[in-house]
Amino acid sequence: MMRNAETGFGLYLANAGVVHAAVRRLQVWPGHADYDDLVEEGMLIYVAYYQRYRDPVRTQAERTKFNKLAGLFVYYGLLKIVTREQRRPAVHERSARREPPADTDPQDWLVKWLGEDAEVALVARLRSQLTPREQAVFESMVDQAFTRAETRAYLGLSQSNLTNVLRRIHAKYQTLKAAAAAESPV
Repeated sequence: MMRNAETGFGLYLANAGVVHAAVRRLQVWPGHADYDDLVEEGMLIYVAYYQRYRDPVRTQAERTKFNKLAGLFVYYGLLKIVTREQRRPAVHERSARREPPADTDPQDWLVKWLGEDAEVALVARLRSQLTPREQAVFESMVDQAFTRAETRAYLGLSQSNLTNVLRRIHAKYQTLKAAAAAESPV
């Protein structure tokens, strides 16, 4: 039985202490920078739980039973959020450490090559042969001067996907360069 979110929010307002207790149970106290954010997240979890709750919540006993269950549900939901946020910087640091520096990365030829004396016609031909994803990577790294990490974040690519896209762009460039060299007499 789906319940109304307004009714759930009204129940939350009458029992806001349930969410505050769940936040304090996480050792986050009022005055902490994340306290208000966690209370807001807890409120959303509380209302969502109310909407899925099957038993009626009319009497004081039913309300007490619901609040005990909702308190646990809110606590574990917030614990999941806090744990994810604590892991996020560590994951970012690991991926940043695995990324090779630009000087030794053969895939960063793109920015170096265009910084030197690239032929405008060759760049235009290269752009016309790129797939939409390759164009997005090319534009972000060349036109917007994004780093590899910024490009990955901007386009939502994994490190291996970005490397594969850069390799495909590089292969197309090599093909065009070989064709241009074959056409022009030395």
